Amino acid sequence: MNRCARARTPEDKDKRSREILFAARDLFRQSSYKDLSMAEIARKSGLAKGTVFLYYPTKEELFLALTKQSFEDFFEDLQLRFEEALLSGNSRTENFVRLLQDCLS
Repeated sequence: MNRCARARTPEDKDKRSREILFAARDLFRQSSYKDLSMAEIARKSGLAKGTVFLYYPTKEELFLALTKQSFEDFFEDLQLRFEEALLSGNSRTENFVRLLQDCLS
């Protein structure tokens, strides 16, 4: 999808949303919430500021979406690790605690 082209399909819109979140995540790691602007996020994602506002009307909504995505990624990773441990026969409580500690660090 061309960055300048309008995202028309649900897949294109989802991809664009993820691009914005990826840019925001990178910038939030470098700057504080207070100091970061939607214009910077737009610039980093290669989109017009108005386009970013179509997906996330406020910086708070963008931050909440990013937080939600981070939690979803964390729990998905944790679930995969637990499933691998179960399949390998490492289902002892100590092993699950260690897996959880690894995911949190």
